[in-house]
Amino acid sequence: MRFHIVHWTEYVYSGPALESYMELRVRPRNTSRQVVWKHRTELDPRVALELFTDYFGNWVEFASIPFRHERLTVVSRSEVETRPVPDRVTVKDLTVSQALSLCRNRKELYEWMLPSRRVPFLPDVRALAEELLPSDVPFFEALWQLSHYIGEHFSYEPGATDVTTPLEEVLVKRKGVCQDFAHVLIAIARARGLPARYVSGYIEPVGAGASPGTFANLSVASHAWAQVYSPAGEWIGLDPTNQSWEGTSHVQIAVGRDYWDVAPLRGIFKGASDQKLSVRVSVERLEDSESQSC
Repeated sequence: MRFHIVHWTEYVYSGPALESYMELRVRPRNTSRQVVWKHRTELDPRVALELFTDYFGNWVEFASIPFRHERLTVVSRSEVETRPVPDRVTVKDLTVSQALSLCRNRKELYEWMLPSRRVPFLPDVRALAEELLPSDVPFFEALWQLSHYIGEHFSYEPGATDVTTPLEEVLVKRKGVCQDFAHVLIAIARARGLPARYVSGYIEPVGAGASPGTFANLSVASHAWAQVYSPAGEWIGLDPTNQSWEGTSHVQIAVGRDYWDVAPLRGIFKGASDQKLSVRVSVERLEDSESQSC
């Protein structure tokens, strides 16, 4: 599938900001399952962007605005083609116990098994991990059951949480948004000893090509899901918000240990005492021969 994506962000300050410095993670990744054909990020006030990759291989655009301004607008436009995930026949018969044994000896995976800023180790999560990921159950079946459990037992409720809400509170409230559901899945997988990571991105909303109810209508914001490492050497994407596997309707922007590593915009400003944030996202599917100017 091919998508044209527009991600619009605006900060309006309570008074003039004297200067701002920020990192943007809004440029989609090139991976084995997606190709970025076009991308452009524009800022108002207009300034030059410095492009680099971070520790996790994500694209980062750095901006410095060393003069007075009362608002900041960031518009990211991308054209991305996604490809089907290959069949995972080679590991379908592996159990959770066998997957744990194979992953345990991979030192490069250790950082994905450790607690992180937004995904700490919690006693309640350890007990839940033993229950939802039993040793003798097939690996992929267990992952699917885990994702389905979160979708069934946690309510999707915008405004119930924000980016600073701790995992403990989400587990008590049993409500939140895609970011929270991804953190819960990652916490359970890591508590069981499975490498897991956070993915920020976009998803095609209900509409073109999708049956009503197939995906939550998340076109007003970016999306998040989780990936768990497979003994076959690949990351398996799970979307607990929609109770689905990561597929051609998902577009990746960045990966990290949790939301903190992949926040779309992170920075500091000097001068104003407060700010108001507005965000809009549009995900439009294109025909094979169709292309739009970025």
